[in-house]
Amino acid sequence: HMALQSGKEALQSVVLSCFSAILSGNQQQMKDAEEELKALQVTEDFGLVLAEITVAPDGPVAYRQLASVILKQYVKNHWAVLEELDETQTSSKVIEPVP
Repeated sequence: HMALQSGKEALQSVVLSCFSAILSGNQQQMKDAEEELKALQVTEDFGLVLAEITVAPDGPVAYRQLASVILKQYVKNHWAVLEELDETQTSSKVIEPVP
C-alpha cells in the first residue's frame, strides 16, 4: 500500500527497484535505473536510504555494496569540506551541503 508508506519507505522501495534493474544485466534497464537514481539524488532522504541499505544485515550483499558505492559518490558530489578561513572560530573545518 503505497499510501501507507512514509516518504522514506517509498524512496527506499524505488531505490531498491533501481538496484534490481542495475544488477539485471539488461543494458536499457540499467541505463534507465541510473538516470532515475541521478534524479533521486535531490530528494531529502536519499543519502539516509543508501546508508540504511548499506548497513542492513539482512539485505542482499550486491545491494549493500551498490548502495555503499553510490553513497560514497553522493557524499563526494553533494557535500564539501570547507577549510576554515577565520582562525578565531573553534572548529578547523565546517561541513556544509553544496547548494
